[in-house]
Amino acid sequence: MKRVFPAPLLSLALCALWLTLNLSISPGNLLLGAILGDLSPPAGSQCLLLVNGFGGTPSMELYLMVNAARKILAGRGLTVSRHLTGSLVTSLEMAGCSITVTILDDATRALWDAPVHTAALRW
Repeated sequence: MKRVFPAPLLSLALCALWLTLNLSISPGNLLLGAILGDLSPPAGSQCLLLVNGFGGTPSMELYLMVNAARKILAGRGLTVSRHLTGSLVTSLEMAGCSITVTILDDATRALWDAPVHTAALRW
């Protein structure tokens, strides 16, 4: 009986290319480029920046990502008027983070600034 294996999901050449790409381009540029490409916010917009760690990324590294993201957003003419950083939605000590950018209008900002009293967040 001949055994049939599924096609490989990726090749070592692709892994090497991704590693090279990751080392030569900042992760913030990769993540924010995709987000800003979809949002297409006008210059001068105010935004909310959420940097969420997956559980295994130290807070210091998350704040480095916040700093890099703020610089990239400022370079695109956007002002980060609110930000939240931490391991909020985690995945069993997985390394890495996600970035969320939300354009803020007055109504959205008022909702964000409303008091929050949950087990995980309070302000």
